[in-house]
Amino acid sequence: MKSSWKKFTGNKMQWDSMISEFGGSYRQCFAWGEHKKETGWKVYRYFYNVKKETKYAVQLVVKDFILFKFIYIPGGVNGNEFGHCPHIRDLIFNLFKFSIVHVRLDSNYSLSSKAKDIFRKGGWNKSIYKLNTGHTCEHILDNEFPELSATSKWRYTYRRSTKYNNTTIFDICSDKDSIRRISREMQSNKKIYLRDSPENILNIIKEFEDKIVFASCLNDSGKMIGFRAAILHGDVAVDMYAAIDAEGRKTKAGYFLLIEIMKECRKRGIKKYNLGGVEMIKNPGVAKFKVDSGAKSYEFVGEWEYSNLVFFRYVANFLIFIIYHPFFTNISFLLKIRS
Repeated sequence: MKSSWKKFTGNKMQWDSMISEFGGSYRQCFAWGEHKKETGWKVYRYFYNVKKETKYAVQLVVKDFILFKFIYIPGGVNGNEFGHCPHIRDLIFNLFKFSIVHVRLDSNYSLSSKAKDIFRKGGWNKSIYKLNTGHTCEHILDNEFPELSATSKWRYTYRRSTKYNNTTIFDICSDKDSIRRISREMQSNKKIYLRDSPENILNIIKEFEDKIVFASCLNDSGKMIGFRAAILHGDVAVDMYAAIDAEGRKTKAGYFLLIEIMKECRKRGIKKYNLGGVEMIKNPGVAKFKVDSGAKSYEFVGEWEYSNLVFFRYVANFLIFIIYHPFFTNISFLLKIRS
């Protein structure tokens, strides 16, 4: 039986069609890879054929330093085994056979005991330092009034938000300065670190084009006081980025924006609205806002890793901790604000 990995040489539409057939993550889409290129990663796209049938497809994003390779598989391998593929290590060995590698696979497939067994038997370990929580929550958009599923307190605050003269418009925002201003103000005032910087969300908008829903909240003078953006992937909208300024906080614009963007997504035929990670320890306020909105929580397979040199796994996790831990990132952000 002939089987092998082959380099993908087609176009964006062909790749995304293949990912869609597998039910893969939006982070395996062609546009996500192009976005990562803009932020300094190398991108590799491959598919695995058995005879003439494609069984797996994967988009790897890679950063290298001399002989060291940091390999990330966002969303997991596209296939039917919880984001796992028994042949993925063969691909990585063939691509980087003379390198010391650290591979991190972050699967968005739903968690089960079978998934854990598959990864462990495949030689993977749970990540020492996790970038993501492994929990998410989402709304089923089967009602034109999504606020009805929220807690009574959340609904009360939402009703208050509708009493102000704020309006929401849905259009790709050309006011980049307002996006930067609101994001920086929110991070500075609330000491919230947003992993996706304003520059990243602007790049995502550019790459995903018509697959983005961007909601701007304007006050009665037409000034932007908040925004929310989501990526459309199949029949699911994935919440990407949201921020409000001081006026937006006073008028509870965050509640208003979430309900309005969900209603807009429902009009566009979207069936689910995923609110992203739920981080009760690192970011309890945002997590409570999401859960109390009525979204249903569930756990996914999450982050698994391996290195071809045992000690390098620990070195890599220490570096990831330094780069991404909120303590260090907040210091970096505050230094930028003051400079």
